[in-house]
Amino acid sequence: MQNQLSDKHIVKAKRPLAIVIGCVTANINDQGFDIGSEFIRKGASLVITNFTKIMGDQAAEVVIELLDCLKQSKGKDLVFGEIMLKLKQRLLAKGLMVGMSLVTYGDADWKISLDKPIVITNQQ
Repeated sequence: MQNQLSDKHIVKAKRPLAIVIGCVTANINDQGFDIGSEFIRKGASLVITNFTKIMGDQAAEVVIELLDCLKQSKGKDLVFGEIMLKLKQRLLAKGLMVGMSLVTYGDADWKISLDKPIVITNQQ
């Protein structure tokens, strides 16, 4: 999969948020050469990934909780780091330690606008 990413998957002009969560996504031994890093190199502005192996049902729960966090914040501009903090808190409150394995590539100070399809802007 990693070597098959192309411009048709990631449109740089749209500066997408990529959620790359699964069994083996980030590799601390190959940091900078893992699938999350590849998404950044190909043009994603932010990438959410995990650095440990996780089960499919855990990955699904992470995405469900993330979408719920985003849905509850609709109509607000949020700093992305705040969204990730809220997500990790919610996962840990449910007893899902997988929240501790989540990492974000990109700038945590970027804002996410939730009043329309997710749009990422640099706060600076």
